Amino acid sequence: NLGLINTANPTAGLTASFQTNATLGSADTVGVTLSRVQAGVVEIASGASNGFETASIASTGSGVNSLAGLSQTVGTTLATVKLTGSQNLTLNALPSTVRTVDASMMTGGLQLGAGSQTASYTPFSTSNLQSVAGGTGSDVLIFGTSFDSGDFTAGGLCDLGDGPDLVQISLNRSFFGPSPFRNVEEVRINANLNQSMSFLGHTGLSSITVESDASSDFLTLLSVPSPLVALQFRGDGTASAQTFDTVNHQATGATG
Repeated sequence: NLGLINTANPTAGLTASFQTNATLGSADTVGVTLSRVQAGVVEIASGASNGFETASIASTGSGVNSLAGLSQTVGTTLATVKLTGSQNLTLNALPSTVRTVDASMMTGGLQLGAGSQTASYTPFSTSNLQSVAGGTGSDVLIFGTSFDSGDFTAGGLCDLGDGPDLVQISLNRSFFGPSPFRNVEEVRINANLNQSMSFLGHTGLSSITVESDASSDFLTLLSVPSPLVALQFRGDGTASAQTFDTVNHQATGATG
C-alpha cells in the first residue's frame, strides 16, 4: 500500500514498483492513501501482465486532494477503482482497462476528469465503462467525447447517489438510450453536428445545460423526464462564443 502526504506539486508523479509475486492472484488490490496531496500521475508498475485487479484510493486529510491520473505499467488487469474518504478528490484520468468505478462509500466530493468549458474538457476514461457509483458528496463526471452506446451495456448504471451531481457529455454520435444515469441532477451537453440524446429512465434530473462550442450544431433531447426540467444555455468562456446567436426550441409531447 502507498501513502502520499503533504505533496504540493501537480506535475510531480510517483511510480510504485511491485515484484511479480505480489500479483499472482486474480483479485489483488493496491491501496493508495492521500492526505493534502496535489500531485501528478501515480503509476502502478507490476512485474508481469497479471498485475493488480483493483486500486483502492482513500482521500483523507485537512485539504482537498488532486491527482493528474492513475496509470499502470506492464500490468493490464486493473479493472476496478474504489474511492473512499471524507475529503474532496479530483482524479483526472484512469487506465483504459478500468470498467468499474465504485465511490459509494465516499462522503467527500469527487471529480473525475478535467476542464470547465467545451474547449478544455478531458474525459476521465476512454474505455467502455460498465458501472459507476457515487457517494454522498457532490460528484462531477467529465465524459467529454468518450460517452457512447458502448458504455453501461447489459444493464450497467452510472448512479451518483446523494448530493447535487453533474455529468458532462460532448456528443460525437447520437445516444438513443435507455439512459444509464440515476440520481444525476444536472447534465451539461454539447453536440458535434447533428446529434440526439435520450433521457429515458434518467432519475433525479433537475436541469439540462446546453453548452456552446463555437459551431453551428443541432441537438435533439429525447424522453426528457416530466415535469419539464430547467433548460439552460452556457457559453464556452471565449469572446466569440459567449452566447448563442440563435436558439430554436420545439417541445413535442407524447401525443404530438
